[in-house]
Amino acid sequence: MIEYNARTIDWYKKEVETYVAEKKNNIERTEHYQGLIDFLQWKFEQIISILKTK
Repeated sequence: MIEYNARTIDWYKKEVETYVAEKKNNIERTEHYQGLIDFLQWKFEQIISILKTK
C-alpha cells in the first residue's frame, strides 16, 4: 500500500473514530458514500496496523 500523504497515527485513529460515529448516526446516505466510508475506514485501519509495527 502506498500512502503519499502520510499523517501521524493519531490522525488516522481520529479519522476511523469519525467514520465509526458517522455510521452510527443513522443519517441516510447514498450507497456510493457508504462504500467510500467503509473503504476509508478499512484503509486507515490498515495504515494504523502498519504504523504500529514501525
